[in-house]
Amino acid sequence: MNVEGIHSLSFHSLEGVEKMEMGPADKIQISEMAQLMEKISDLPAVSPEKVEEIRRQYEAGTYLNEAHLEIAMERLLEEL
Repeated sequence: MNVEGIHSLSFHSLEGVEKMEMGPADKIQISEMAQLMEKISDLPAVSPEKVEEIRRQYEAGTYLNEAHLEIAMERLLEEL
């Protein structure tokens, strides 16, 4: 291969050139707590009013109905 420029260089082979050994790649480790915190930060915000409304419905026995169970099953299957 010829390289043209101010000075002309010519490379014909790489004989005699030693292969440069690379060390192991850098690694990082993230603690289990940091992984958990990241997952928690990805969760949607929770409305205290909505939680209280569901708690009242549950305590009154009106929350768990067929429609709610169907929605819960669909969401569970989406997660899988």
